[in-house]
Amino acid sequence: MRIARGRQAGLLVALVALMAMAFTSTASASHFRYVSTSWAKAGAPADGNQAVNFNFRQGWRWSAFGNPAVGSLVNLEGHQFGDGQDIYPEFRVEFVNAAEDYFTAVAVNPADTSSVLIPHTYSLASNPFTARMNSGCCIISTTQNAHDQNYADGNSLVDLPKDDESPVSTVPPVVNLPEGGVQTFKVPAIDNGGETLRWRLTNGDEACDCADPNPPGLSIDPTTGTVSWDTTGRDGLWYSGAVIEAVNSSSEVVSSTQVNYIIRVSEDTASNAAPTWDAPTPDDGTIYDLTPGQSLNLTLKAIDPDAGDTVQILKNSGPGTFTPADGNPATGTYAFTADASQVGQSFIVQFIAQDNGNPPLGPAPRSITIRVVEEEEPPPAGEGSVLGRATVYGGLNNFSNNVGLIVDYVGKGDSSRNRKTFDVPCDATQPVNLEVRWGFHASNPRGTFTATSLKSSLCTDDPKANPGSPAAGHDTVVIEAEGTYNGKAGAKAVVLLQDRGEPGVRADRAALELYDADGKLVVSQTNRFVGAGNIDAVGGNLPE
Repeated sequence: MRIARGRQAGLLVALVALMAMAFTSTASASHFRYVSTSWAKAGAPADGNQAVNFNFRQGWRWSAFGNPAVGSLVNLEGHQFGDGQDIYPEFRVEFVNAAEDYFTAVAVNPADTSSVLIPHTYSLASNPFTARMNSGCCIISTTQNAHDQNYADGNSLVDLPKDDESPVSTVPPVVNLPEGGVQTFKVPAIDNGGETLRWRLTNGDEACDCADPNPPGLSIDPTTGTVSWDTTGRDGLWYSGAVIEAVNSSSEVVSSTQVNYIIRVSEDTASNAAPTWDAPTPDDGTIYDLTPGQSLNLTLKAIDPDAGDTVQILKNSGPGTFTPADGNPATGTYAFTADASQVGQSFIVQFIAQDNGNPPLGPAPRSITIRVVEEEEPPPAGEGSVLGRATVYGGLNNFSNNVGLIVDYVGKGDSSRNRKTFDVPCDATQPVNLEVRWGFHASNPRGTFTATSLKSSLCTDDPKANPGSPAAGHDTVVIEAEGTYNGKAGAKAVVLLQDRGEPGVRADRAALELYDADGKLVVSQTNRFVGAGNIDAVGGNLPE
């Protein structure tokens, strides 16, 4: 049978296209490692529509895509917006772990590849939506669960009238855990809108179209995101994932994000022991608040008990620069400077450490959160003072973690219950004798902040604090105090005190945030009732 030349050319084009599709499918098959989807509104709604910026991240087997270098563009899976539209952007490689043979990449804007914000406009008439990665085959075939199943959707709930942005989370594509006993690691997450976050494990529909989306016995704490798992007898690769939900005051889920990853459980043998994090590496979950122009500089360190091993530290995600120095111990320096365009944003910066074993072993990832906040002008000085009287165990001590605002400790056996006072003036030029201590026993406090001066002070009258203190003309004071933390200068405290009438117990309120000399948030207590002692707002000078 003869085929016309034009028809033959058409078949050739179709055959080439089919071969290309087959190649793409093969390139993706069993190479999936990680996915994360997040979004935020872009401006106000207009004409019944809402613009949204997405951030798509994927992780894949590095060698399957020709070992692309950091900064290069690659074609990966597309994403669906949940309204019948999808996109197949290029992805920029942002992290490579050659020893583990994986990379992560972020989608770039087709109109401007320097931007990692993927714009999309929704019709509010059809809200809500579920954005997701195009699911396909397959999860790596050597995992102990969910092997050869469709890989994760990476779902993200988009409920535009109810939330302005989704949570943001990140996890290394491969999390290393030692075999034996209960092991833990955190799935860190932030929400720039301030909603309460809640964690849960992925289910089969959203993770793998299968019945075993997570390892048997693995759990996640719904309030902290801490994953716990007894890895005894669990050597090998395991597929896992988590959903982070933003919950409003009515306990309604208003947005979400999903992360999926692989857990490798390796036996910690005499021939190869895993490295561990060492000081001065910051604690996992440490929060740093920076104002525009302020810099954060950190040093990380990991050490391996095997003297002949080489350890490396890698920055898995987040802004800033990281300069590693491989060795045993391995070290690395991290630097980040906030700028004005980042005010109101938060970033998760995550680090991993691993040795040169086969396979590499390492501790759980170490994550910090950077919040870029606006630098406020010092408020004008007011008039009058706020006097607090603490009569039980040093006193305003209804905070969690046994935090109390005190001047001197009154021991539990002190039957005299001596009155202790602190003086917080509305005029920032006046002296202040405020102390914050956590841990009830004076001989073994867990931390102490002593105010030495005020950077700012503002006294106001809050109509919600009725009956307040009309005689003083104010009922609330907010101060930023400079002082010492455990004897080291350069610390800072932001404190709110509110007199809500007498006698004050379970009525007066207080709140505080304490930062050490490096800007690390060490104590944070939200607006809470005072359970012991009293706050009095008084006008003029304090009584002698």
